[in-house]
Amino acid sequence: ATAVMHNVPIILVAMDDTGEPLQLNFFDLSARAANTLKAKDMEMLLPFGIQLDDIERSYIRLADYPLIRFDVREASEYVAFFQKLASLANLTTTGVDAPPVMRALQYASAQFWRVIGGD
Repeated sequence: ATAVMHNVPIILVAMDDTGEPLQLNFFDLSARAANTLKAKDMEMLLPFGIQLDDIERSYIRLADYPLIRFDVREASEYVAFFQKLASLANLTTTGVDAPPVMRALQYASAQFWRVIGGD
């Protein structure tokens, strides 16, 4: 809620291991927030200035953010996924830090692929 309220750029990543189309209904999540969140949960958020209506509005706004699918079964596509994520997050734009960021993302995805048994 805090990120949405402060207009922090957000890219949603849906982790997938089924191959089925992802069904997210942020309007439904917003409507269920009041019944799902307990008083104890809300007490923890209060010091940060987050109230129930902030959460409900934030869920609705999430529907406007880009959503990309990350199929964890496709290890050979990890590098391409992280490149796409970096591009959407504007981490590949020209500038001093862009190439190291891309190299770090490529290295991280290659290491992850190696750990899970990819070629």
